[in-house]
Amino acid sequence: MLGEVNKSLQASLKSGEPVQVPESTSPEEIFEALRGIPRLARADLLQAYSVLIRDDRQFRSLMALPKNMLKEWVLMEIGST
Repeated sequence: MLGEVNKSLQASLKSGEPVQVPESTSPEEIFEALRGIPRLARADLLQAYSVLIRDDRQFRSLMALPKNMLKEWVLMEIGST
């Protein structure tokens, strides 16, 4: 995968085309999503926020889960289970 990204970047640079950077999720959106998880303790919310703002893929993974699994997944990811 990294090789493909590198080839794409090299091709874009050679052709003079602007390099497209994937959009990432805003910190506000991540915070609001975590606040929407019922009974998530403040410390767990902050720890999860710290993890998710660094890795957009993890946030997208969280958002793909059913609502009734969000808290359990977050706690598992931050090691609070």
